[in-house]
Amino acid sequence: MNTNITRILLLSSLLFAFSCRSVGPKSVVRDRNAYLNAVSDSWKNQLLLNIVRMRYADAPVFLDVASIINQYEVSGSVSAGVALEQKGVGWNPSVNGVATFTDRPTITYSPLSGQQFALNLMKPISPAIIISLVYSGYPIDDLFRLTLNSINGMKNSFGGYVRQHAASPGFFEILETLRSLQKENGMDFLLEKTGTSDERILIEVVENTDSLVKANVQHLNHVLDLPASNTRFRIGRGIHHSDSLQIALSTRSILELLSEIASSIEVPREQLDAKVTYATPDFKMQDGRPEQPFIKIRSSKTPPEDPFISVLYHGYWFYIAMNDFMSKQTFSHILLLSSLIEVNDSKSAPIITIPAK
Repeated sequence: MNTNITRILLLSSLLFAFSCRSVGPKSVVRDRNAYLNAVSDSWKNQLLLNIVRMRYADAPVFLDVASIINQYEVSGSVSAGVALEQKGVGWNPSVNGVATFTDRPTITYSPLSGQQFALNLMKPISPAIIISLVYSGYPIDDLFRLTLNSINGMKNSFGGYVRQHAASPGFFEILETLRSLQKENGMDFLLEKTGTSDERILIEVVENTDSLVKANVQHLNHVLDLPASNTRFRIGRGIHHSDSLQIALSTRSILELLSEIASSIEVPREQLDAKVTYATPDFKMQDGRPEQPFIKIRSSKTPPEDPFISVLYHGYWFYIAMNDFMSKQTFSHILLLSSLIEVNDSKSAPIITIPAK
């Protein structure tokens, strides 16, 4: 009898201890990593889907994850009883225990809309943002090709349906020269105060005796139609440079950038034949080589194996291959650029809160 009572008390103690145990601290690492991966994947998925939608003249739609609140509940109960035998009273102990663990996440979504958000999507990207990314180590040729419409009036190619055009002669020469200077650590970026709050961005060539750097600077000045001895360039915004020291950058908006990416999607042949989208432009480099797309977005009727990211749209899978490093890198650049847009708008759509199951 004493042994049975001891077992009942021991089991009761264990259930009580389990029901009172805190699960919060141990869940932080697990949940933070899980939600981080989930939000990251959904962010990539949303961007790729919007790029695909734009290729088919479908409006892009953005939805932000405003907050994630997770609640835990641990509860337990125990019951004990004694059964009577027909011949006398005897112990026939029984113990029942129940322990429950409940995980209740609540996710809040905020549709990104409203006048201010729409205007920011259509507003040219600030040259300061682009130069800051270059200063952080991003390849200057890739960023300029991705985010610029022109440099000192020399046009970048554009594949969007409304105003398709090839690049001007000399545009890619500028990018190659700037990339060479970046690789050789031949240039630096400075901020010059012009007043109480205004700042101008400068590109200054590092003084050294490197013949390659000097040759690149002379070539850059020649292509930009600037003085041959110039070693300091002032970054401006616009189509044409206003003085002999300026590099005028005409930047793209986020919508233009996404439209350019969308134009190079490898769409299915049957959809081109059905005229549900337009043909991919066939631009050439100055030496006759095909101009490579920023991101190789492939299509397939069946789900791709081990993609970096994939979305299903109108019966076809569109994806970026896991082994395509350059496409993945450029896609990450676009994610970062899009996150720099100011999205606050007091007239935006209401927040949507959904308990997840």
